[in-house]
Amino acid sequence: KGAVAIAERHFSFTPLVNACWRALGARVSARGVVVSELHGAADCPELLDIGEHAYLAAKVHVKPLAVDAARGVVRAEGVRVGARCFVGPNTVLQPGSMVATGAATGSSAVVAPRSTVPPGRIAIGDSERPLTLAWRPRHLDASAERELSWTVVSSSLMACTELLARVVAVLAPRALI
Repeated sequence: KGAVAIAERHFSFTPLVNACWRALGARVSARGVVVSELHGAADCPELLDIGEHAYLAAKVHVKPLAVDAARGVVRAEGVRVGARCFVGPNTVLQPGSMVATGAATGSSAVVAPRSTVPPGRIAIGDSERPLTLAWRPRHLDASAERELSWTVVSSSLMACTELLARVVAVLAPRALI
């Protein structure tokens, strides 16, 4: 869990966070996946599967472990996000849940244990009654055809911005004295 905290602290909102999740054992596609912060996935990253061109917004909660307190059993079930999916911020993906190819979840949606958001549907609130999309989102991929250069440049800019913020935080109080 310490490696996850370090990865998310330094690499959130950069393409390097995908490489960190892969190194921890999650199956994260190398093409066009944006993963910012994943909460709960540190328990069993090998149970997380994210397809190509999926977008996971900030603070997505992945719960791969189901606890049955009455029987004293912990059951591990994978969580899958298909290709070309959008998972909204603060979404909770329960054990065994799946967001099928081309599906989406709204902000703060809850995908129930062992349930699926069908292709072309969006789960808003809970996944028991997903809505049908009346439109098809246009595919955008900022990293198409230049994955490595995009990763290096965007990660370098993020590091420079963080360094500049630290310098300003140190020098600004001294300038006021």
